[in-house]
Formats: sequence, structure tokens, C-alpha cells
Amino acid sequence: MVENEDYHFRFKLCLVGDVGVGKTTLLDGSAYSALTQNYGTVLENETVEEMHFKSVVFVSDTTTYRLNYWDLPGSERYLPLSSRYAAGATAALFVFDVTRRSTFERMERWIHECEKVEILTKVLIGNKFDLASKREAQVVGKTEAMALAQKYGMEYFEISAMDEGSLGNVFEHTFNAIVANIPNPPDPGMLLGKGISLGRKLTNNPKFKTALFDADSKYD
Repeated sequence: MVENEDYHFRFKLCLVGDVGVGKTTLLDGSAYSALTQNYGTVLENETVEEMHFKSVVFVSDTTTYRLNYWDLPGSERYLPLSSRYAAGATAALFVFDVTRRSTFERMERWIHECEKVEILTKVLIGNKFDLASKREAQVVGKTEAMALAQKYGMEYFEISAMDEGSLGNVFEHTFNAIVANIPNPPDPGMLLGKGISLGRKLTNNPKFKTALFDADSKYD
């Protein structure tokens, strides 16, 4: 698949966790609804099901962003390979099902594996909170989930993948955390290892080249 590079910034976001925790539903709903709800205008919204991949391009103010979402395989046999899939990711969203304790207990294994590569932003997500509320079947408490998130320096969110409001909260935190790490001007050398790529809308802009030259001159 050939990607159009007509954007300012590109981010890679990985969804990590067991089979059946709702990552696919999150992938289908989060990228589009959260963007249109909280930010700018969506220009592209593409899903490639066989690759568990979704790409969204949107404009916020005058900046164009491409977000590539990857739903990492959740079968246990793929766990040792998750760091390879997550390589180059800007953010990792670690997802478990609050009604299935086993998915929470395996969470640290997913986290440890993905820590083998550098990932700028990490978030812990307890999904299917709506089912827990209706059936009183929540078996993973918020306190212990928050403790796990704190242990690894993450924020914790309880969501329903069907609820645009809760999805919007996750996206807003993740997106803002990433953007906060972009230097001004966005020197490619300072972005190494952060999973943030520059597109033609930025690199071909004369103002960007001038700003980058001026910034480099300060250190000559």
C-alpha cells in the first residue's frame, strides 16, 4: 500500500492486548469519531481489514495529520513478536476487558514486551465498562488498574468502545501528549526515536526550511 505523504506530521498508534478485548471495535470507532468530535476536518478515513489497519488524515487549524492505527495480533503466540509490530510506534494503547480478569493479568506481559522498543506515549485502557455497569460484572477494579498504569508511567481510562465521549477522552490525551513532544521548529534530528514523521506539506515549506536553518545557526 503506497501512502500519500501530503501531510505535516504522521503518527503510528498501536492497539495492544488480548483477543476479544475490543481492539477492533476501538479501531473502527475511535479514530473517526474522536477526531470529528474534538478536532478538525477528516480528509481520509481508510480501513484495511486484512491488515487490522486504519489510516485517518485530518486537518486541525492549518496542520494536517496522518494517524496510522495498527491492531496488533492478540493471540498469545504473537506476544513475543509484539515489540517487532510496535517498532516505530508513536503511541501504544494497551487494552484489556474489565469483565475478564485474565486479560488484565496478562497486561504486564504485553507492556514488558513493547518496552523493548522506544514508544513516546503509552496509555492503559479498561474497555467494555458499559457491560460491567449493566451486568455488575466488573472484575478488575479501577484502583488496581490505576496502580498498574502508574507503575509504568501511564494514564488510565475506562471506556466503552461504543461511546464516543470516552473514546474522545483517550484520543485527546494521546494526541496532546504526542504533539507536546514536537519541537519548534520540528528538527528531524530531535524527532529520532519518537515515531513522529514529517510529510511533504512541512518539508517542502520554505518557512520550515528557513526556521530549521536559523535554529541550526544558533549552535554553529
